[in-house]
Amino acid sequence: MSTVPVGPERPPAAPLQEPAGPPALAPDTTAGPRIWTNWARTVTAFPGSVHLPAGRAAVIEVVREVAERGSRLKVVGAGQSPSGIAAPDPGTDLVSLSRHSRVLDLDVTRDEVTVEAGIRIDALVGFLAARGWALPTLGAVAQTVAGALSTAGHGSGDGSLDRYLTALEIVDAAGRVHDLSPDTDRSAFDASRPGLGALGVLTAATLRVVPAFTLCATVTAVSLDRALAEMDSLVEAERARLFWYPHTDRVLVWRAHRTAQAPHPPSALRSVADRLATAVHQAALWGSAAVPALMPLVNRAAASGLLASRRTVVDTGDRVLTSPEGIPRQVLEYGVPAESAREVVRQLRRAVARGRVRAPAPVELQFGPAETGWLNPAYGRRTCWVGVVGYRPFGRAAECASWFATAGSVLAAADGRPHWASPHAHGAADLAARYARWDDFADVRARMDPDGLFANAYLDRVLGARRPPGRRAAPRPR
Repeated sequence: MSTVPVGPERPPAAPLQEPAGPPALAPDTTAGPRIWTNWARTVTAFPGSVHLPAGRAAVIEVVREVAERGSRLKVVGAGQSPSGIAAPDPGTDLVSLSRHSRVLDLDVTRDEVTVEAGIRIDALVGFLAARGWALPTLGAVAQTVAGALSTAGHGSGDGSLDRYLTALEIVDAAGRVHDLSPDTDRSAFDASRPGLGALGVLTAATLRVVPAFTLCATVTAVSLDRALAEMDSLVEAERARLFWYPHTDRVLVWRAHRTAQAPHPPSALRSVADRLATAVHQAALWGSAAVPALMPLVNRAAASGLLASRRTVVDTGDRVLTSPEGIPRQVLEYGVPAESAREVVRQLRRAVARGRVRAPAPVELQFGPAETGWLNPAYGRRTCWVGVVGYRPFGRAAECASWFATAGSVLAAADGRPHWASPHAHGAADLAARYARWDDFADVRARMDPDGLFANAYLDRVLGARRPPGRRAAPRPR
């Protein structure tokens, strides 16, 4: 799968030996040797053992040792998922790939990079940028590559990261190594994009890269009605996002396209102003968490303040497409058919207008192409990603349960598929009806993890009981 073998047996060539980035399990995501919490602090887990293998051989040793004990094993990355997808069950085993995070090969003749799967995306982006290359798509860069591939991490307009995966190495529950690609084991390759951490431990990945590029991004403030009227053009745009602030009629429209202009990063003063605006916004959100009646006022101020003053930025693609982590949050995200986006927003607006819910943050819309990974929420259809944000200012959760429940009902009714990193309430029976290749995924899972070594409470709920390969579930009405 690469011109450089994976694992410590043969180290990569000298130019690629430098550490590729910070550890995947950052200090601020741990409160002790056997307590793990995610970045948004919405999930806390209490594993019985913590493993930090370095190299493929060490990963195999951990998998076999845990399997022999009859325990369960979960791999954690940077803890970016608000859901419990990566949380180990109490007393079971946690594996961090923070020491398994090297760049193994950059093949400029094939436009590919091969990495150990524990590398953080921001570290990989920096490595590539220093050599004149870039990833074609970017979403949350604080994720690990394994985390993004396992949960269908995506950007805007250019698809999910797994769209650019050309080869994948995974260790199954028996400690066997599978080299997956479209030419070797197509069914397991498509099942692994995303595999939800249910098929094995991702140890290496080969991704397509492109020459570094420059983007021109513009942000304009328009009315919600105008944004809805222009929705078709936004769906077809090279890259576009919409940010609607509930309790207001204001939408920020972000568009970006490639340009031959020279990069012109924002000034230091602009950066300071952005950080100040974020601090003020977080303080206001903290106040509204204590007094929910302030929420509409906070949204109006945010929609008409410094955010709306941003106009045009010309900079390198990696800087335009990413932003600082900002205020901790949880996000309820669904992928809905792109043609349903306009009606979904109208229904969300009507729900807020009825006054029964207070929406604490913007609703973000992004657009992406149809995907081929079997459990990718964008499988088989052009997709609008709808993200409903709930902030946690200074660690304090804003009241958003009723808003998430209302928005989740609207999105599910629009044939939405919840993002796997999102804290949704769907179970296996409902999810099976939303994915045409659900049973095929179950067959691959039964082959690679027949006893549920890589399961946890989250996977038990969303994937359901394991079954022998070939035994099909009963047809489910839509």
